[in-house]
Amino acid sequence: MKYGKLIFWMLLVSASLYSQSEEDKISVATYRTIYSDVLDEERTIAVALPIGYAHSDKLYPVFYMLDAEYASFASEIGLVHFLSEYQIPEMLIVGVLNTNRNRDMWSHEIEGLSNTSDNGADNFMNFFAEELIPFIDQNYRTTKHRTIYGRSGAGHFVTYCLLANPDLFDDYLVSSPVIGFSDNQLLTRAEDFFQTHTSLPKSFYIYYGDTDYNSVVERIPRLETIIRDNTPEGFKWGVKRVAGGHGPPESLYELLRLLYSDWTPVARPVITPSKGELLEGDSIIVHIDGSHDPILYTLNGDEPTRNSTRYSAPITIFKSTTIKAKSIRGDLQEGSTSSAEFLTIDKHRTAQNVTDLKPGLKYTYFEKQTFNIPDNIPEPPKKAGIAPSIDIGLRERDQFYILQFDGFIKIPQSGRYRLTIISNASIVFLDDQLISSDHGLEPTEKIQEICLEKGFHSIRIISSVLTEQIHQLDFFWEGPGITTQKIPASALYHQ
Repeated sequence: MKYGKLIFWMLLVSASLYSQSEEDKISVATYRTIYSDVLDEERTIAVALPIGYAHSDKLYPVFYMLDAEYASFASEIGLVHFLSEYQIPEMLIVGVLNTNRNRDMWSHEIEGLSNTSDNGADNFMNFFAEELIPFIDQNYRTTKHRTIYGRSGAGHFVTYCLLANPDLFDDYLVSSPVIGFSDNQLLTRAEDFFQTHTSLPKSFYIYYGDTDYNSVVERIPRLETIIRDNTPEGFKWGVKRVAGGHGPPESLYELLRLLYSDWTPVARPVITPSKGELLEGDSIIVHIDGSHDPILYTLNGDEPTRNSTRYSAPITIFKSTTIKAKSIRGDLQEGSTSSAEFLTIDKHRTAQNVTDLKPGLKYTYFEKQTFNIPDNIPEPPKKAGIAPSIDIGLRERDQFYILQFDGFIKIPQSGRYRLTIISNASIVFLDDQLISSDHGLEPTEKIQEICLEKGFHSIRIISSVLTEQIHQLDFFWEGPGITTQKIPASALYHQ
């Protein structure tokens, strides 16, 4: 891992460029000031919103970072934004700038170190508990999950917070924490703490260099022994010692990877069917799957929240309804919303009055690069003909092609039909209405239920592939007297 290149690139991507005129500025955080009665001074913080914060109503966990006036803070914001794509949850970042670092970070008076006292860290901790955290929670959309990160002397403060007020944060991350100089006060406190706490659902991770300060390399192994000998139930912790000096530059990256070593993104729920029609007095049974996390849903089109109904069993729809569903993983992350619309109609979709039909579908095949699937292709095809069935095997290469099928599907009996399209890049029209659109790299399944009159209904399928490794285009139906199966060649016609 080339950490320098990684951090530089993440700094670039950390800015959300919603507008790009000449006068716009790229910024990664916003400075705010609050007056602290606890500290009797004005404090400056830097708030970096998650990517997409302004375009959603999600709640986010908060990541508090100390020493935010340092130049590395901007790149660390970019790092968190970069990792939040797939490897950690999205987080609102709060950087806390220093006014008197020695006063705030040290838990006791240290001989020879100015401005240290026996209540400095306690006051700073109270500033978090009584003023800063409430301010952030009142002004931003936050969950109750909080993480704090500090390096060197700030790592001392983070460690002290764990031992003095463990409920203040959920995760404690430290890089080269200075546990002590010529004293063992913090180690003594740690020994008493871990001997008396049998249960502690918190996380604590340490990262430091093997040529670090003596106050780090000599004391962290002792702290490790204390924790290992008295590990509370539910306590997640780890220590990583690497080649290097004090506060290795890759510390935050490695600590976040330790904290979220088994993280997987919250999946978007799959609503089946994803669309449907029902006649008056009819009903549709809807399933919501595809996520290991709790699924919350609404039936009125509103965005699901933590207070919405939790999905536990199939839902029966009797009237026009818009279902929205999302997965929420505790206080860590909200997933993306899925939606499905169901409409009450007064009659089946009318069959088309067509004659002189012949078996099979017309197909046209093009070899071209396109990033959007076109409804129609005006240029001449490379080849064309009649296909007995919907067959993607008619392609002559595995990338940069478009394959289009046109014709009619014969509906044997009026009723509601369950149509399933599995593809990785296609659009499907039935009776000149778009019923399915997929533009992914991997095949996805789209299921909908449509009320169709007996007879012939026009169909157009356009599949376009750029560089996907998997090529799939399958069309299934299920309806009155028909079990789930691929639409047979006997039901496909053309003029």
